[in-house]
Amino acid sequence: MFVSEVAEGSSNNKYIELYNPTSSPIFLDEYTFGNCSNGCDDLGASPSITDNVDFWTFNFPAGSQVAPGGFFVVAHPTADPIILAVADMTYTFLSNGDDAYFLANIAGGDTTIVDAIGDFGPDPGSGFAVAGVTNATQNATLVRKPEVSQGNGGDWATSAGTNEIDTEWIINPSNDWSNLGIHTFNGACAVDNTGCTDPGAVNYDETATEDDGSCIFIPNLTVQEIQTQGFAGSVVTSGIVTAVYGNNGALAGQPSFVIQNGTGANSAIWVIGSGVAVGDQVEVAGNVSEVYGLRQILSAVPTVQSSGNALPAAEALMPSAINDEQWECVLVEMAGTVSGITANFGEWNLSDDMGQGMVASLGYNAVNDSVDVGGMMAAVVEEGRNYRVTGPNFYSFGNWKVCPRDTVDVVRIGCTDATFPNYDPLASEDDGSCSDVSGCTDESADNYNPDATADDGSCVITGCTDPTALNYNANTTLEDNSTCYYTLPSIIINEIHYNPCNSQGDDFDYEFVELLNIGDVTVDLGGYEFYNSTGGNDQLGVVFPDGTSMAAGEFILVVVSETGAANYASTGAQTFVMTQGNFSNSGEALSLRDAFGNVVNAVSYDDAGAWPSAAQGILGFNYVESPDGGCATLEYIPEVLAASLNNPIGNGNDDPGNWQASWVDNGTPGAANSSAFGCNNPDACNFNPNAILGDNSQCTYGCNGCTYPNADNFTAGATQDDGSCTFTIANDCPADLNLDGAVTTADLLVFLVDFGNDCQQD
Repeated sequence: MFVSEVAEGSSNNKYIELYNPTSSPIFLDEYTFGNCSNGCDDLGASPSITDNVDFWTFNFPAGSQVAPGGFFVVAHPTADPIILAVADMTYTFLSNGDDAYFLANIAGGDTTIVDAIGDFGPDPGSGFAVAGVTNATQNATLVRKPEVSQGNGGDWATSAGTNEIDTEWIINPSNDWSNLGIHTFNGACAVDNTGCTDPGAVNYDETATEDDGSCIFIPNLTVQEIQTQGFAGSVVTSGIVTAVYGNNGALAGQPSFVIQNGTGANSAIWVIGSGVAVGDQVEVAGNVSEVYGLRQILSAVPTVQSSGNALPAAEALMPSAINDEQWECVLVEMAGTVSGITANFGEWNLSDDMGQGMVASLGYNAVNDSVDVGGMMAAVVEEGRNYRVTGPNFYSFGNWKVCPRDTVDVVRIGCTDATFPNYDPLASEDDGSCSDVSGCTDESADNYNPDATADDGSCVITGCTDPTALNYNANTTLEDNSTCYYTLPSIIINEIHYNPCNSQGDDFDYEFVELLNIGDVTVDLGGYEFYNSTGGNDQLGVVFPDGTSMAAGEFILVVVSETGAANYASTGAQTFVMTQGNFSNSGEALSLRDAFGNVVNAVSYDDAGAWPSAAQGILGFNYVESPDGGCATLEYIPEVLAASLNNPIGNGNDDPGNWQASWVDNGTPGAANSSAFGCNNPDACNFNPNAILGDNSQCTYGCNGCTYPNADNFTAGATQDDGSCTFTIANDCPADLNLDGAVTTADLLVFLVDFGNDCQQD
């Protein structure tokens, strides 16, 4: 038998055609293919061909044979349909032109090369030369000449030749498949009546009259015998299918399954093949070989004997215990904590105190999977969490790896009781880890622990123990009466914007309440609360954070949305967003309270009755818009405020008569309220453009002038510069920086040295 044709066409249009020139069948159980990627290294010290060929991953299907004068075609699985229609089997790793292939006869512990495409040695580049043509094995179809009657025995140089005369090959163009399944042969083959004459052998030749000792008997071994004896070659064995996997790159892109015979060490083996289901009891015929460290049955032919059988119980192992060849392919389970997630390969580790074991994504990629938890997608595999994983124990790239078959094989373990702080919503199995967190659970305590679920009596509350104080705390455990206070701070509700007009924007984007500290001391607002109301009931809108302070004369804004906070950021005022509610267009109760519930200030506004709610105009011109959707805000009248400060009998901001619609559109957030009174002379220092009800007797002058102290005409007492400053030039040539009487590059150097520095003021 020899290679009659080899094609390396476009895309994956690749195949190897074998031809039997004899008058007897050739049994492929006696043959295999070896290959080297990008050439083969030179033969080393070992005389064994097996040791000098890179890969022996190819095996013909068990029981395959080539009839006299017949063909056997091996094609790439995604080759053109024309090729696949003729193919007897598919194999992923066919040559790109520079890969050497060797057809070998199995002979005892080693193999004998029958035919070769390519040669031992370094990478030939893009392909091997044939008939003096460079790279002839790439992008071409090679056909054996009719007179060739046997393989080259590994002598590629003689077979390839140096010209059209001495070569064994005809070079056809790429994608020329006209000879596929057809071979012109006029060579001489001696009549051979020898062969295997034993009917019990798999290669029994009924035409043979003389036994040549070539009979092959396939042993029927248990899986345990195959694994413990290091068996290689044709075999028949049986077991229950524990896992089925689709085409996978870790197994040369081939489908596979695992069979197991009972339980315990060495009881399972990986099988390259398909046509079975989990739970099937099968008998498998195939060729056993160890490929990249994993013993497997190649070119398997399974026979299903029964289905729906119970699977062997998974061996419970510690993570590090899977790293032992006796558990190769066995259905195992391990539990541990996730570490070392490798998203690119879908691999992850489970660890315990004794070590770690790896999980692979051969059947189910848990790393890339997610589940819905309360409307949010969460990763199935999470670093630091506990899991139990079940699956056959695979070996690749120097590591043992448990291969879960589906989602059922990956079980998250943790606390499943939602009443405990360490509840894990993704855990499907409780591991008894549910536990409370001890600590102080009183939110008012100095040492409050927000994570604590069981109070341990450790709470410490420092505070005032004087019952007459406004901040008396009956729960105090550590007295500090230096904190006692007996009067409330002078903070008032100063402006309310409850119904912005359409031209300004949406209510939720522009509503605000303005607070003003009318006292003369800074107030610590930490723990103070701002309330509005809903349905007639108080509604807590803001709890001011610890560390919040309000200086004398400072304004603070309370808004109803983050958008509102952004819209008023330019005011420079501290701004706080309510956690619930907004300001009613029809009125409601507002209040500021200290941390002990004492009311600092309260206003119940309305859009009707005595409260300003309509526009005010003279001769058809609106001087004041309505605060109820008319672009004005509701302001505490500044003149009333001034009077209350001079006569502190109460600020009176709970009286609707002391409120006005603002004299400017959209109010004065973060600033003093608008006024219609005062000086309306533009030349005056205290000019008020809104002083419609102006009194120019209040105007003050003399504030304009030159405010630059070094000017010739500096005006003492001027607060507003009028641009009248004059200066005497001390240097007639100001560009003469080094004062040498000339303007040169030397002056530029002086300038560059001082460039960027602050000027010194005289």
